[in-house]
Amino acid sequence: MGERELPAGWEWKKIKDICQITNGRAFKPSDWSNEGLPIVRIQNLNKNSGGFNYCNFPVDERHIINSGQLLFSWSGTPGTSFGAFIWERGKAVLNQHIFRIELDEKKLDKKYLMAALNSRIQNFIQRAHGSSGLEHITKGLFENTFLPVPPLPIQRQIVAVLEQAETVKQQRQEADALAGALLQSVFYEMFGDTVRNEMGWDIVKLDTVCTKITDGTHITPTYIETGVPFLSVKNLTKGYLDFKNVKYISESEHRYLVKRNRPEKGDILYTKVGTYGKAEVVNVDKEFSIFVSLALLKPQHEKINSYYLKFILNSPHVKRQADNRIRGIGVPDLHLIEIKQFQIPLPPLALQQQFARVVQDVERIREQQVASGRQIEGLCEGLMARAFAGELRV
Repeated sequence: MGERELPAGWEWKKIKDICQITNGRAFKPSDWSNEGLPIVRIQNLNKNSGGFNYCNFPVDERHIINSGQLLFSWSGTPGTSFGAFIWERGKAVLNQHIFRIELDEKKLDKKYLMAALNSRIQNFIQRAHGSSGLEHITKGLFENTFLPVPPLPIQRQIVAVLEQAETVKQQRQEADALAGALLQSVFYEMFGDTVRNEMGWDIVKLDTVCTKITDGTHITPTYIETGVPFLSVKNLTKGYLDFKNVKYISESEHRYLVKRNRPEKGDILYTKVGTYGKAEVVNVDKEFSIFVSLALLKPQHEKINSYYLKFILNSPHVKRQADNRIRGIGVPDLHLIEIKQFQIPLPPLALQQQFARVVQDVERIREQQVASGRQIEGLCEGLMARAFAGELRV
């Protein structure tokens, strides 16, 4: 088996030996209805507020779930879709691409099993198969994966420690959200509702206030172990430029790519493929390259402030424009020509700069929060690794 040695009383167990796995039902779009039991799809696991399609005809009881059911999403995009979840939204019908997991709770703590499964996500993904950005974990691979199983009292103690760590993470995220809400409030007070434009600001096209709007390379580069950071959409989704979880390219390839677009401090990066419509200011003075999933905007600083531009691009006003222009049957894709046509209000530059000073004050606080959050995240990851190696003293 090749698994490491565990403490006394712990055992390596195949998933199929400690629980029963059932796949969801393969619903077709023609099966969907506007009434009946909600059909649980992967997006309903990732977003607790996600809407449903419904099933208004009888289905096999094994596809019916209720609150408290342990589920595992086995298909999708690495980093967003895979994982174990405890369903808490009432009676529903389970769609395919999700396993229903039954276990004997006299021997196995449900929350422990969920955490143990999620600790194996990278292992699952490395052995998954698929194409077009989608990966699939087979039932056989899943069932034959080994998990460390300690005695039930130890399982519950580990869950308690991990839940405390998760609470600390959530508190940090809430503090960050409060800082973001403060800036939104200041923005509204200074510039008003940008949809109604009650303050009568000039409305301009985005490309009239930028010297350049382009995107990253359309060709996947050769990745190396270390080198020049190469950013994509995933490096903007946390509300800051994430240089921690990046891929790297060679210095020579970077020099070739930046002949077309060189990100510089004060520029704007804007997500345009997949998770589209998120803007961040380049607030670092360092070399990096970008993928096609990111647009690069170079503001005309004598007309528009970078921090004002970031906030207007992240506003519901611009997001609606992006939603109306999105293309692609599968992965959403905003084309540059569409981004250039965005209509934005343009207040006086002095007012924009006044707002930017407030933003930078708050951003300094948020940077400290981000650093603290990274430290907490690292501690939590370390806790989880130690817990499932039998090294956590509880």
